[in-house]
Amino acid sequence: MRSWRGAASSCNAFAFATFSSYVGVCVVQTSLFLKDSWIGILRVGVRTSLRDVGRGWYNLQENDWEVYQVSKLKKLLEMIKFSMQVLDVMVTQSDSQSFEILKSILM
Repeated sequence: MRSWRGAASSCNAFAFATFSSYVGVCVVQTSLFLKDSWIGILRVGVRTSLRDVGRGWYNLQENDWEVYQVSKLKKLLEMIKFSMQVLDVMVTQSDSQSFEILKSILM
């Protein structure tokens, strides 16, 4: 009986260590995607969508800081920024919850 518990314990430790390293790799890959690719994809999407709007509330060529501060473009970019932050928090919480569930199962 003791040898079985020892084997089960070592299997759990191995599975936990494997999962931990996998989560570490996933966190690094997700972080790189969010820092590099995701921002670039959003930048291209916003510019492509708004490039033909021209002068007005969504003018990408606006040079006057005061006009930009009251423009709909600033509000749109703020909304995109907050959406990105919320998504980042949701991904982090999901990963940590998955990690805690597996940890409770294995330990």
